[in-house]
Amino acid sequence: SVGAVVQHYVQFGGYEKVPKGIFAITDGTGLTGFAQVFVLSGVLEFFFWKEKENVPVDSIGDYGNPAQLGQGRPLGVSPEMKARELENGRAAMI
Repeated sequence: SVGAVVQHYVQFGGYEKVPKGIFAITDGTGLTGFAQVFVLSGVLEFFFWKEKENVPVDSIGDYGNPAQLGQGRPLGVSPEMKARELENGRAAMI
């Protein structure tokens, strides 16, 4: 929800006149920016953000806690935290 509010007030240079929200792709400059972001995300996922090989099935898709930035003891590895994450994820899907 923060991104939805911030995008209204903050724009990249050169995109000031592009309509805000979903109508950004109706403008040529906005469509170009969308294509650039789309290609960049594809390149990042295809070449850099790869799954680790030879991991157990239960840890596939587990990228750890990116907000921790490698400092200190890992957060969320206890069974209680994992159960809490699952329960909150299921509640968010409803």
